Amino acid sequence: MKIWFYTMLLLVTAQWPIVHAQQLIEGRVLQAADGQPVAYAGIIANQSGLGTVSNEQGYFRLLLAAGDDSLLVRFIGYKTLHLAILPHRSFYQLHLDFSVQQLREVVIVAKEELYLYDLLRKCKLQAGKLEQEARAYFELRTQVDTHQVELVEGFYNASFIGADVVDLQLKAGRIALQPIQNRLFASIQSSDALRMMHTFKSNRYFPTGPFELGAAQLKKRYFLLSEGAYRNEMGDSIVIIRFKPRKEARKYFEGRAWVDVNRGNLLQLQLKCENASMYPFLPLFPDDQIQGVDFEIERAFEHANGAPRLQRVSFDYRINYANRRGEFYKVATKAVLLPYRYEAPFVLPRFTQGENVPSDYMRINAFPYNAAFWTKGDEVRINDQHGENEAFFADVRSLTNVDLAGTLGERGLLETPYVRWDARKRIIFNQVDRPLPFDTNKRDVRVDDYHLQVHLFMDLNPLADTLHWITTTIFDPYQSYFYLPMTKAARCFINMYFDLMEMERRKLEQRLLQTVRSEEAFLEAYALSVAEAEVLSERFFKEVMIGNNQKGMLYWNDLIFKALEIDNLATFMPFEAQKP
Repeated sequence: MKIWFYTMLLLVTAQWPIVHAQQLIEGRVLQAADGQPVAYAGIIANQSGLGTVSNEQGYFRLLLAAGDDSLLVRFIGYKTLHLAILPHRSFYQLHLDFSVQQLREVVIVAKEELYLYDLLRKCKLQAGKLEQEARAYFELRTQVDTHQVELVEGFYNASFIGADVVDLQLKAGRIALQPIQNRLFASIQSSDALRMMHTFKSNRYFPTGPFELGAAQLKKRYFLLSEGAYRNEMGDSIVIIRFKPRKEARKYFEGRAWVDVNRGNLLQLQLKCENASMYPFLPLFPDDQIQGVDFEIERAFEHANGAPRLQRVSFDYRINYANRRGEFYKVATKAVLLPYRYEAPFVLPRFTQGENVPSDYMRINAFPYNAAFWTKGDEVRINDQHGENEAFFADVRSLTNVDLAGTLGERGLLETPYVRWDARKRIIFNQVDRPLPFDTNKRDVRVDDYHLQVHLFMDLNPLADTLHWITTTIFDPYQSYFYLPMTKAARCFINMYFDLMEMERRKLEQRLLQTVRSEEAFLEAYALSVAEAEVLSERFFKEVMIGNNQKGMLYWNDLIFKALEIDNLATFMPFEAQKP
């Protein structure tokens, strides 16, 4: 979990107005019985299908489209609430009633409750392997004692097989950290933990749950107990099953499962384990220690076309952390992943991060911060009544990914090797050892002497009232290498190439300004610019010969100076006589 950092930034944005009539409403979802908040209740507009979820205090905020006149408020175990939207009312206090209609005609307890074991096994058989894709919102908040120290938010295209997350591709993200006792705490790979955990398959990095076991092992390892049953508004019979390990509590989850009796569908799953013996976390430094991990995990599912799909994952964990100085901290993290808009994924940024990018922090910091997406977007996210996330992110004590040239780099924790073009700064390659001269699998194919990878980054966002785009030029160290001697000519050659790609990005900018205002047209313009940049790259590489052709270097340096006012020959002096 070690991370590195570079800081260079140049952004260009453009937007055009698009007018939509909208109404912002907010409110709280509470239990009718005692007024306690209902966390993660779904709030959906009937007409537009726009939706959100309540936060831990039951609060929600939703921007409605023109024509939306009513809401549906849902949470498993409660009756669905139908709410009419009033023209001049913006705040609503919503009370959900428990689904209390008891099932009398369904037998839920048999000898030794064997029926419940069979019901859990039936759920596993209905798991399904349907591949699906959806937009997903991820939020993570960390506290040390009572002090919030971390906020991570991200939007992804999430890929699923059955009810499990198999991939998360970043659309946009933001990070904020606050030091405590002059130290930073960061959950730099928590989304990986979500991908590691499966509902119906074994999980090597987590305690075992009942749905991972075969019939014989399930009976051997778990007690099962019915905690009640009810019929939902669609007439489905739902039973709540409590499960508890017979022994070795540190190795097994306890919890509850909500199961549709007739269909054998798992609707909701709660998992809990204290002082777990298995967990997917490592200390940031080798001499630090994790001395205990408690889990509270909840998954909710919906079913479409007979197959389950994920509706929500809340992933809470508490870590007892001892650092190398003997200092002890209780670190509590609450994370949630909310898939939404299945089969309508984001248009992702035009930038492919390699498989070697090891952490959420690196993935987020690779992209320029898109303020318009976070301030003007109407995507599903968890809102809080008092703007706590916004306040934490804007706090002067918070270190964020807004300005990578600021305090983040000095801290070292949030470093990323991606380099964004900046006229004021030049990149320097260190001399590296050449790898094996031949591919071990194909002895007749030589390894290239060098490869430079620069991305023309573009992110396109149709927001509530604008069509917004952002571009930048990014040098990719994961896909670049240079095994030849690192001479002055080589350094000059590398920076000239980076500058040329910035010139191509500026051409892309002008092309976008003249393009028809549609996603399809923008993507076609981008593809054309990338193709032209590739042709230019081949010509440049051929004519300058890795910086050794003085005539070619003079020609290209003159082009760059006219466009960007950068004189790389004056900076690196590649043809200056070598001093003895």
